[in-house]
Amino acid sequence: MRSAMLILTVLVPFGAMAGDSPTTAPAAGRLAEPFVETDVIERTTFGDDEDVALLADLLEDPSPYVRERVVRDLGQTHNEAAIPHVRKALKDDCEHVRAAAVKAAVELSPTLARQAVEAGLTDAHKDVALTALRIVREQPMASAAGVETL
Repeated sequence: MRSAMLILTVLVPFGAMAGDSPTTAPAAGRLAEPFVETDVIERTTFGDDEDVALLADLLEDPSPYVRERVVRDLGQTHNEAAIPHVRKALKDDCEHVRAAAVKAAVELSPTLARQAVEAGLTDAHKDVALTALRIVREQPMASAAGVETL
């Protein structure tokens, strides 16, 4: 798994100075300076093939809430390995999963986005159709997806 380094900076409120405890008052006659502490925290980067495979396994979960969340996360990976899984989610029984798949498709591929928007516009459930309409309305996504002619 890829990882990135995240630097966390913590500022202690004014009144604490170098050498002073954050709970004690500063020494008389000295200017108060903020205490800055820097720690390095490792954070995993989301989106590699292993993450996509783990998420794809969760698409078989019986809970539509889990499947909807998984489809959203697959879109956020920006990994082409997620395309077949999002395509499968476009045919899910739950309308919320299908709507999430339409959104995720826009994040993954212009070709898939066009197919997803077209499927969404003809979906029997209004939430899926409205999601597709929102995507068409949002010009940057729509032109990137090639749906401006719909």
